[in-house]
Amino acid sequence: MIPLLACSLVSLALTIERIIFWTKLNSKKVLPEILTLAENGEFEQALKLGNTSEQPIARVLAAGLAHRNPSPAKAMEAAAQAEIPVLKRRLGILDTIVTLAPLLGLLGTVVGMIGSFDVMSEAGLGQPHAITGGGRRSVDCHRHRVADRDPHPGFLQLLHGARGTGNESDGAL
Repeated sequence: MIPLLACSLVSLALTIERIIFWTKLNSKKVLPEILTLAENGEFEQALKLGNTSEQPIARVLAAGLAHRNPSPAKAMEAAAQAEIPVLKRRLGILDTIVTLAPLLGLLGTVVGMIGSFDVMSEAGLGQPHAITGGGRRSVDCHRHRVADRDPHPGFLQLLHGARGTGNESDGAL
């Protein structure tokens, strides 16, 4: 059950970190400034503001402003591709936990059942109270497996949807 607890804590921490990250990105205070500066022809100021911003979209706009004469669309596309790893950061860990946690819970359930059968073979069926320890471990692991499995695919799907990967359309978690 300790590995299941570790999975729960890590996935909770990652989920909170990603929610904070995406909440910060939702703040669009700098984007109207960049666009206003560009509309007024103050490209150098808009470029400086975009390059110093923490928001990936501002850096993509800055790349378009920096290459506005030859090909702003290609520059923005290349900058967007460079920002994707920042947006995907740590989602692979959460995806692994979503896959691994139910298997760990199932392993605990099997170990508990094997423990119950070992006790039955040693103590016999005449002592049912001796069997309950393994059964209790089995039920506890199953409970933690279900509790750990259920919320994490939802968080992962939410974060996949937030970054717009298109995975939300296939219905698979």
